[in-house]
Amino acid sequence: MDFEEKLEAEIGVAQQEGVDASELWELFEGAGPEQQPVVFRRALEAGALDDEFAFEMLTTIRGNLDQSAPQDRALYGGLLDRFRELDPNLYQKSSHYYHRDLINFAIIEGRWEALPDLLDPYTAGKDLDTFNLVIAQLKYHGQVRALIEVMEKAWPKVKASDEYFEWAIEEYGGTLMELKLADYLERTENPHGDDPELLDATAGLLPWKESWLEWFVSAVSHPDLGAW
Repeated sequence: MDFEEKLEAEIGVAQQEGVDASELWELFEGAGPEQQPVVFRRALEAGALDDEFAFEMLTTIRGNLDQSAPQDRALYGGLLDRFRELDPNLYQKSSHYYHRDLINFAIIEGRWEALPDLLDPYTAGKDLDTFNLVIAQLKYHGQVRALIEVMEKAWPKVKASDEYFEWAIEEYGGTLMELKLADYLERTENPHGDDPELLDATAGLLPWKESWLEWFVSAVSHPDLGAW
């Protein structure tokens, strides 16, 4: 039995008895880097995948790719597009992982305009471990406005969640405050720490440390350069 026949046979088992009853994963693991995307695509089109199998296959495929190569990024992105098209509900279950990869690609390619759509899964306020990695990456690249938009949408859900430790919620709120402060300083000609615009923008987050905001805004916007 050749590869194609074996693949169809295992997909049939997965459809009838469940993916765990098949040897689809063993077939995938034994396939070469060029065949693995074929296994994933064919199993996806047959409706023979669950979240775990789809995630593990895509993670393996991504690991074999050269992310610096445009054709490899296009291959992986095409698989995700097809996944989202054929089974959006299944795709959504691990979309925060998939979009982390797509954000990496957008950064490599300088497609900053794609960020709002790619950040959409994180508005749910879940999966903070993954989202924090994305936040750190986009902070490094100066994407302040895109982060503020998505983090503001997620904040009420993060704040009300019983899924996270209190320190994680405070850290998230503190990061959002820092981003709002950076954005304010960037676009304000004459900033000052008691500006109602700034205070209103951060009012629903955490309290500022007493006197710190006035000191910081003054120090950053009007630095006192010593003789040394």
